[in-house]
Amino acid sequence: MRRIVIEKSLEPLGIQIKCGAGGTIFVSSVSENSLAAQAGLQIGDQLLEVCGINMRNATYQLAANVLRQCRDSITMLVQFNPDKYREVASDNESSSDEKSPVQTPAASPKMRHSNRPDLIRISNDDIPSSATSTLTRQKQPGISTKGSRAEPRVIVLRKATSNLGITLLGGNAGGIFVHSVQDDSPASGPGGLRTGDQILEYNGTDLRNATAEEAAYELARPADNVKILAQYDPNRYTEIQDQPGDSFYVRSLFDRASIDGSLAFHKDDILHIDNTMYKGVPGQWRAWLLDQDGQKVRCGFVPSKYKAEEELLMKRSLLDLDDGSGRRGSTSARRSFFRRRRHHRSRDGKELASFSDVSINSCSDSAGTLAEDLPPTYLRVDRINYPSLRPVILVGGLFLGRLHQQLQRLGWHPR
Repeated sequence: MRRIVIEKSLEPLGIQIKCGAGGTIFVSSVSENSLAAQAGLQIGDQLLEVCGINMRNATYQLAANVLRQCRDSITMLVQFNPDKYREVASDNESSSDEKSPVQTPAASPKMRHSNRPDLIRISNDDIPSSATSTLTRQKQPGISTKGSRAEPRVIVLRKATSNLGITLLGGNAGGIFVHSVQDDSPASGPGGLRTGDQILEYNGTDLRNATAEEAAYELARPADNVKILAQYDPNRYTEIQDQPGDSFYVRSLFDRASIDGSLAFHKDDILHIDNTMYKGVPGQWRAWLLDQDGQKVRCGFVPSKYKAEEELLMKRSLLDLDDGSGRRGSTSARRSFFRRRRHHRSRDGKELASFSDVSINSCSDSAGTLAEDLPPTYLRVDRINYPSLRPVILVGGLFLGRLHQQLQRLGWHPR
């Protein structure tokens, strides 16, 4: 294994990547005299880590997103594995989706359980590579919960390495907290971070309502200097240790059968997501399938937004290959992802009264530059509880159908 650091300029990185069946990411092409070639990358190199993100079980979409978002510099842990690469190359002979070049311009787009939460490890160079950027489930001992919440403070760190050397706990349900700090890491020391600190802002990005997935991406961004707004809150930290880190609702916009034990769901099903970094596997969320009354029915893992988009794009490309000359044109068939999310309607005319669509800006955690080509996957919704009965006005041709449906739900059977 070898570690490569590439200082970026306005020119692209100059590589193409391929993804194996087991989630391995390989360099499949290196442009002559490119930044990657000058740094020593070669065809057959397996990407183990990129900017602190574990690529050992990554999807193609995740790897491409991480490579695109890196700005000033890229730190990679790679291993030359030509035999495994030849297997991947032969398996992907007919796939065009994973042969596209990964462009990395200087101004890249911004990204946004058992009941015990996972820990997000943002490790430094001293941590063994097998443990880097993985999620753990150990409980942090030794934190004192004496004392009240302190005032927010600004911390400025100089990143001598590519990672801060911290593990994080939590998510959008209770906040992002520091779980542990590695000795001799950039985050350690009297003026650094400590266990129980809530990270409110990171380099100007508000993390107060960030999911675990969003926080991991933000802290993995390469930067020479880091400015953090943190607040020591040991009592809150102790409260959330045994609770799910994330909590939000999505409406599924596609059907998906159970694959490798994942949770099966249908279009228009409502899912409650409580872990966006499930078992430390990038691209997996833990979800609860809800019934019409908003009650939990089944639990399992589902593909994340990026993973679901990758699956649907792959399926689309295979269908296009089968269709030949009769396939649909991209401009007419591939409607805007954001337009479809804004105007989406239920396939059978039913709407769950306990959920409502939220602003499209509040749930967009994907770069908008490729929005026209992205298939619809999940629509963020809010749960609304109505404690009392309320009148409902139905007009037009929907009246009789809606009235009949509501009477049936109430157990009335009009003659």
